[in-house]
Amino acid sequence: MSQRVVGFVIVTLFIQPLPTTRLATAAAGDAQPDLLALCAAWSAATAFRQVTYTKPEKATDLLEILELNMTLSEESWKERFDGPADEETWEGYKQKKGTALGDTNWELEWPHWWQARKATKSGTKGWTKKTAEKATKTTKEQAIATVANEAAEALALFQSTQIDHSDASSGLVARIKQAAAAAMCVSPFEPDNDGRGCKAYAGTPTKTTFCVDTKNTHAGSCLAHDMICLCSRQTNTECTTGNSGATVLSGDDNLKPGAFAAVTALCPKTSNSASPNELATLAIAAFSSRLAASKPLQAAGQVLLGKTYNANCQSSDSACIN
Repeated sequence: MSQRVVGFVIVTLFIQPLPTTRLATAAAGDAQPDLLALCAAWSAATAFRQVTYTKPEKATDLLEILELNMTLSEESWKERFDGPADEETWEGYKQKKGTALGDTNWELEWPHWWQARKATKSGTKGWTKKTAEKATKTTKEQAIATVANEAAEALALFQSTQIDHSDASSGLVARIKQAAAAAMCVSPFEPDNDGRGCKAYAGTPTKTTFCVDTKNTHAGSCLAHDMICLCSRQTNTECTTGNSGATVLSGDDNLKPGAFAAVTALCPKTSNSASPNELATLAIAAFSSRLAASKPLQAAGQVLLGKTYNANCQSSDSACIN
């Protein structure tokens, strides 16, 4: 699986026990379970390239902690929010107070504090009224600092969700999409324009060049690359039991122009109802369960996807990813 995908989706990795015995001789379709694990990652990356961001509404829990904080506050603080309508905004309040506020800037917090005061001023809310009645001077002094800190942290957390994460150049959504695209397609592949894969690739390099598996080279660079290398062998049946795999590797051990399209076509279609996070979780589980499942470790630190290994993963008689 692409190193980029691992860095992109992984939060926690559930590694399954690795088998210690070799399986039977390679046969048609042997690499299909490993391909399906990469397909799961492909689906997750595709979903992340479609994400949008909607700013959440203020949660009930946040409203309540802000209202509790206002209830416990000193009267002098509450009175700041009892002014006329033109003081409902920070700009309006600041204009009224002139230079008395100095460099103080409560522009972001002010509307939330104003709303909390408006909701609690009458004291008619059941829990607010009971809190005010039960709070003795001692307990109030003990609680006010704790509640004020919690309210400030909760409000800051909410405000972080109100940032325009959909900014096309530097927003969080853009960075997610860029990471997902890089997980799917890096040179010689290019991400397509609709966020669903890579642009058509018609290159015909030799497998030895394209799938070189020495340290820090092509293996793991992107999913498109790894899927082709996993499925390309002289027999062209590693990832399928039919003839649909025959377009991957030519008789002279070069990739065929349709190799990329042929391999990605083998991936199952996913439901549009699944969220990117759900698909990422499935991809991690699928991938981790396939590590060395078909082929045991060949050397220290060498963990393979795929079953057919002959000296290395770049030869035309191998079908694996190192």
